[in-house]
Order: sequence, then C-alpha cells, then structure tokens
Amino acid sequence: MKEKIDYFLKKLNTLPRCKIDEYYRWADYIELKCLTNKDGFYSQNDFTDDIVQPYEDLGEGDLEDLQNTKKLTKPEKKDKWDQIAKDSFRVIESRVNLFDEYYPYSLTENNLAINFKKDISINEKLYLFLLLCSNLRYTIKFKKELTGCFEKACKEVVEKILPNNSEVHLFGSSNTENQSTRWKSAKLWDKLIWLSEFLGEEVRVEEKEISKYDTGDRGIDIVGKTFLGDKLSSFPIYFAQCACSPKEWPVKQASIKGDKWDRLISLATYPNYLMFIPQSFRDSTGDWHDRTNIHKTIMFDRYRILKNFINKTRFNKFSSYKIIEEIISNKASIF
Repeated sequence: MKEKIDYFLKKLNTLPRCKIDEYYRWADYIELKCLTNKDGFYSQNDFTDDIVQPYEDLGEGDLEDLQNTKKLTKPEKKDKWDQIAKDSFRVIESRVNLFDEYYPYSLTENNLAINFKKDISINEKLYLFLLLCSNLRYTIKFKKELTGCFEKACKEVVEKILPNNSEVHLFGSSNTENQSTRWKSAKLWDKLIWLSEFLGEEVRVEEKEISKYDTGDRGIDIVGKTFLGDKLSSFPIYFAQCACSPKEWPVKQASIKGDKWDRLISLATYPNYLMFIPQSFRDSTGDWHDRTNIHKTIMFDRYRILKNFINKTRFNKFSSYKIIEEIISNKASIF
C-alpha cells in the first residue's frame, strides 16, 4: 500500500492532461494537491507555483493548447496561469455550495485557498472516492479497486432510482459480483445467453460467431429491468455504462445503444441509457461543462451519484474505503 501511495504522491507533480478551459478538471487537481499536503491547505499561489516547472518541462505534443502559450512573454504566461487559477477556484467555490455536506474542503474567507477538513464524514469520504476515480492518471496503482468499486456504487444508484419492482445486476467484465451464479463462465457467449434470458429475448447470433476468447461485456456495465406484473415482453429495461476516463466516456455512450445490441439479441423495446462518470462535469455556474458531449443518455456525474447513493453502510466495506483511509492518514508533502 505504501508504494502505491508514494507513486500517487509523486505522480501529482505532473500536470493533468486536460485543456486550458477544462476548469472542472483543474479544480480536481487542486483538491488532490490539498488532500495530500501535510497542512491540508492549498492556495491559488501554490497552484501557479506548482505548475510552472511541469509546464516548462512539457515535451513536444504534450497538452497542445498549453504548448501554444509558450510563445508568450513571462508576464503574459503569469497572467494566463493566474487566470486559470482564478477560474478553477470559481468552480471550487460553486462546489462548496453544490455538494454541501459531501464536500471535504472549505474555502478561506477571501476565496483564494482551500482547506481540507478534519474528521471528515462518510459523505465526504464518498466524495474523495469519486475524486480518486476521476483521476486515474494519478491513482493508476489503485485502478482495479477504484473502477470495480465505482461500478458497485453505480449499481446501488440504479437500484435506488428504479421502482421497487425492479431487478439490477452488474454485467461488466471487470467486476466480480458473484458472476458464477449468473453465467457459466466469463465468456461473452455465456453472458449473452444470460442477458437474453434475463430480458426475455432471443440471441440473434450463433456461438461460432463469438470468439471463444472474448470475455468482454460489449459496453454494458449494469443491466436492469422493471417488472410490470406479468411475463410478457415490452417492459422497461436499462443499460448503464460506467466510465472513469474523462476523455473516453463521450465515445463509450454508443456502446450501450439499442441499435448496436439489437444485432446480438432481440430487443422488444429500446433500453433506457444511463451514463455514470465520477467527474463533477460542471462549470462554475453549476451547468454542464459541455452539454454537447451528452448523447441522449441519462447522465450521472459526481453530484448525482452522491445524491442517490444512500446505503452508506455498504461503502465502508468497499476495498476503496481502505485506500481513502490510508491516503488521509499518510498525508505528506515530501516529494
């Protein structure tokens, strides 16, 4: 565990791979730096100081929009980074109000710095869990635990928002929620058989058309249905995708669309499409950062997940819970 945490701390010396105007991602970076500082304090000046050297060390092709600013004079560069800091802290200011009891940070009176709270609650640890899931560039050593627990948390949310007469299962190949009780093996073919029976549909391909080495899930991480009192077809069904990568999730939305799955199994009705991301995909006004990236899916970002994850007693049994506890107890700025 210590080696993984040390890697996490060292990796935070590198910049996030994001665009200049992706202030919600810069805000995450600021929160991570504050989390790992021994004094639990991080300011706009700390931010600009920390990113100057990594920025100067950027290689050709790294963060292209930042590379384009290298032609600026030193005063112009300083103004540019100061503005990024201000805009990112505006996002943080909006998060203080938006997340309320879930937010493990507080702003100083002048809004120029944040403090990590002491004795944080289970709600605030949930926020940190999603923060770590959002930034696998830094938490890559914990990827398996984080992504697996993220899917479990999203399943809890789906169960909460659906009617009581619903059934929800993890379907993703990266998770291990008693899969042996639902299909014979990890092979995609066996999953298709199970899914067709679960939905009361028919498989439209032959076993020979699916590679025997294919153990994937074709994009569905969570599947659900709502019972309507009989065994007939044409009932509500739900396909959900859980994506931690801030760059990949817009494309991954296509993986759960009915037109794609209708080639594999019959579908009497179109599924309801749910997209789960751990990012707080919001600007300083609380609106979506870029609504054009949401492609007719029901979007669950950090806020919506937190507001609809109500079974907190299960969270402290997640393997990721121990990771959060270890990071908090090993706070240090020694690198």
